[in-house]
Formats: sequence, C-alpha cells, structure tokens
Amino acid sequence: MEYLLPVAQLLFTRQSFDRLFKVSQHPILGRCVKSLVYRVDLLRQHFDKDEYVRGLAREMSLNVFNTGPEWAGPKPPPHASDRDWRLYERNRLRATNPKVRYTARQLSLGWVAYEKLWLEQKHLRDASYGEKEIMATLAHFPNLKHITLSNFHDACEESAYFEATYKHTLMPVSGDEGYGESSGMPQLLSLIRALDRTSTVLESLKAGLVSWHVLDAEDEDFELMKNVFHALKSLTMGFQINQEYEWQDPDEHRFDRDGEDEEECQDFLAQGRHLELLRSMPNLCVVDLAFHSYDLYFFDIEPVYKDIHWSHLRDLSLSFYRGTDQNLLDVLQRHAGTLKILRLSNYSLAKGLWLHTFREIRTSLKLEQVELKGWLQNEEYHPKDSWDVTNWSLDEAPSQKDNIESYVLGSEAVALKHIIGHGANCCCQGGPYHDLHNDLWETCCSHPT
Repeated sequence: MEYLLPVAQLLFTRQSFDRLFKVSQHPILGRCVKSLVYRVDLLRQHFDKDEYVRGLAREMSLNVFNTGPEWAGPKPPPHASDRDWRLYERNRLRATNPKVRYTARQLSLGWVAYEKLWLEQKHLRDASYGEKEIMATLAHFPNLKHITLSNFHDACEESAYFEATYKHTLMPVSGDEGYGESSGMPQLLSLIRALDRTSTVLESLKAGLVSWHVLDAEDEDFELMKNVFHALKSLTMGFQINQEYEWQDPDEHRFDRDGEDEEECQDFLAQGRHLELLRSMPNLCVVDLAFHSYDLYFFDIEPVYKDIHWSHLRDLSLSFYRGTDQNLLDVLQRHAGTLKILRLSNYSLAKGLWLHTFREIRTSLKLEQVELKGWLQNEEYHPKDSWDVTNWSLDEAPSQKDNIESYVLGSEAVALKHIIGHGANCCCQGGPYHDLHNDLWETCCSHPT
C-alpha cells in the first residue's frame, strides 16, 4: 500500500496546487507520500510576441540547440574504432545542422500558451499564493520525509507532468525571473512556514537554486529554518548569486555584468550568521552547499565551514570554493572519523599543492570514494598541478589517468576503493563512471544532441 504514491509532484500553477490538495484528502494516498518534488520554475517575462520570438531564439542558442562543430565532441584518434567514428560523425552533423524549426503557426500558438501561463504565474506570485495551500496539504502527509525544491538547477529529473505543463509555451523555464534576487526564496520560506506549523519531521532537503539572501532572512523566518532543519540527515542547497546583466551582442553571447552581489555575499558569509543555521543540524550525514554565479566565481571555503563539525558526516561535496590547502584539510580532517565520500567540483587552491593536499588526505582520512569534476586549479600556477576535468579526449586519457593516480592515489592506491571522474559536459545521470581499479579511464565527455 505504501508504494502507491511515494513521490508527489507540485508545479507553480493553480491546477497543480488543486491536484495535490485532492491527493492529500485521499484517506490512503495521503499516507503513502514520503517525498515531495516542488518545481518553482517560472517563465521569463516577454512583453510582446516579437520579444517572445527573439527570447526563444536566444534561449534555443544558449540552452537547447548547442550548435557548432565544437559541440560534436573531441575528434577520435586514428586508431579509434569504427563505432567511435560513427558516433562522432553523427554528433557533428547534429551539432552543425540542428533540425528543430518552428513555423509561424507554431510560434503563434506558443505565444498564446506562454502568455496564458505567464499571467497565471504572475497572479499567483503577486497574491503570495501557495503558503496556506501547502500547509493545508502537508497536514495530510504524515509520512513526508524528503523534499526537493527545484529551480532550474538539476535538482531533479524532468517529469512527464512538468514537460506537459510547459511544452506548449516552447520557452525553456528559467527560474524565478531568471537571475532575480528572490530566486526561489519566497517559495522556500513559505514551505518552511508550512512545515513548522504541521510539525513535519524532515530528513532530507534538496534545493537548487535558491537566492543566497535566504540565509539573511528575517529573524522569525531564520528561527523557523533552524527548527525545521534540525532533524535533517541530508542537505543539498545551491545558492544563487544575483546576476544583473545586459546583452551587448546576442550573436556572440557577450554581456556586461554587475558583480556587487558576489561581494555582498562574501561579506555576509564572513559575518558568520549562516554558521548558526549549520550548527542547528547535528545529524547531517550528507552535505552539499554551493554558491553559483553566472561565471566561475570561487567562494572562500574558510568562512563557510568555519569550525563546523558534524559527528555523522559521511558524504561531503565541495563546489566552487577556493582557499589554501590547509583550509581544505581543516574541513576534511575535522570529519576524518566518519567521512567516506568526497566530491570536489571546480575547486581552486590559493596556496599549496594538490600533490601535497591529496597526500595529506590519504594519510588522515579513510575515504572509500572520491569524485572529481570541473576545474581543479592551482592559483600559484605550479606546473602540472592544475587539471581540467571537463573536456578529456581519448588522446589525453592515458596522461590524465597517470596524473590522477599519482596525485590522488599515490603509491597507496589500495587504500581507496575507487575514484570517479566526469566532466562538466558529460551525462551524469546513469552516466559514465570510471573506476581506476578496473582500468576504465576512457573519455568521459558525452555531449548533448
């Protein structure tokens, strides 16, 4: 019986709220729900049809139809198999000749569907719709333990329900008005207030993206967060840095950007208020906190995790951080007794060597798995101490394998069960994981088609 409806879906539309409320009123289905996926994505505003068409063309070129030979992936070496060459040629043709084209009628129908849905979402947002509705719903989900609040940042897979709601608009969703300051924040706070009033004991929260300003919420909301998050065992949150930019040349994807919010966020983290929230969650086993901006902006790790210790931490992800080798080691060694999985993504060493850092990690931690992704760079520009884990080619794979083995595993490879490496452009869900001990270090780039 408990498997009838373990996961409930909620979109930011009136129909979706009504449907979820009906599910909660069912005497059996309401008790089956253990997970809630709340998609808070909103359509970006376009004032007329012409602007809608231009915006659609831009979104297509940036997010959907990646065109150009470079999107076919690395060219195979001469000794590659016939299958690899066929795959490369197919990707090259798809990348340079996208097949998707919209007729004038399709664009007209898309504009009508877009305008209708955008106006509905605007009305719901202006009316602060959702808090009372969610509270009335959660009261009838007594077994709810897991919540995913998704705001266009891969927090969950696209469901058929989500695609059916948005596909007629033709426009990809882009979060809460794109990169607005309040991105996902009103919806998260309304969810927290509802959870507090219904006395739901939450075990895991996965939210991406949410404006970092949620950490600077009013005192009342901040205390509610501490209360609701107290029993969490797994916390994954991506904090959005506000991006104010103007397109200068849409054809070349160039823009001017204001980075004031990045500096404001760094100053806020240095004050340490967020540490009070982190310390209120003593049972955390899985932690992934990341700060995202449009470009690669690395945040100092020291103030984010200063003196923080979770006695049950087993899985730690560190993305878009920078700091000295000792800053990183301090965070890891405080959890040496429990930490088994380490994930590093886009990390920058301000001082020290990765060679020495991984040597210390091998010595002081008993890791079972290491996952690498993106750029691992050395700001002091030591030769061979920075690597790009985003675009490996078949030609580079042997040297990459040697580098990873010597830097991460050293001569003590047996102490680590396996290491996973994948690039920023690869398909990560069910995608290519590479185990050194099985000698599976082949290319890990899987480009979208």
